[in-house]
Amino acid sequence: MDNLKYFPFYYARFSDGVRGYDMEFVGIYIMLLCRQAELNRIPDDLKKLSRWMGGINTAKIAQVLRDKFLRDDCGFYNEVLDEVLVEIASKSESARKSVNARWERIRTYNERIENVSKNGYESDTNKVKESKVNKKKEIDIALFPSFDDFWEMYDKKKDRRDCEKKWAKLTQSEKEAIMLYIPLYHKSEPDIKFRRYPTTFLNKRTWENEIEENNNHQKLFKDESELADFLNVRPDGK
Repeated sequence: MDNLKYFPFYYARFSDGVRGYDMEFVGIYIMLLCRQAELNRIPDDLKKLSRWMGGINTAKIAQVLRDKFLRDDCGFYNEVLDEVLVEIASKSESARKSVNARWERIRTYNERIENVSKNGYESDTNKVKESKVNKKKEIDIALFPSFDDFWEMYDKKKDRRDCEKKWAKLTQSEKEAIMLYIPLYHKSEPDIKFRRYPTTFLNKRTWENEIEENNNHQKLFKDESELADFLNVRPDGK
């Protein structure tokens, strides 16, 4: 809660809580709430509080603290505001982690695309690198991919309806992993006729398989039987 610059003001609850008090009491109350938001706890020093408020009578400050605040080993605090501050801090931390994670995915995506480009593969995503606007669009597709984005990037169009149903069941992280994997998959197998149908690609969770830099088809499959199934032949060649 350090450096917190705001807190929500529930005016209806506040006005109900100060009904019957004079305006001096209300002003001191607001100032003490601000002090709590700044320091987390209000110091147990009436004289310092009085000087901070411009010389307000210490007895009046004591009355507000007695009526509207609790006390622990660290000082005075208003219980409702304390709960609000904890909630704000929790949301801020969660938001920070979310932003950091998203930027990490963007960094990883950029690195993988650059690696693909260095190895000589010209993917759809590399073609749009000509402008910053297109670059942003490329990142958005990778991090917030729709089925249409997947369908266009995969570029082997068969059984769209079944494929879209399967796509809808995937998690966001799985969709992001797939969009990162497809350019590498294309590079490993540049001949579209040897690539899996899109529904098979999803059902087999192909994006979890290891890819080698060369065109060794077998590296795209977990074992020989899976390769044989893809080629529609038995492992013994019959």
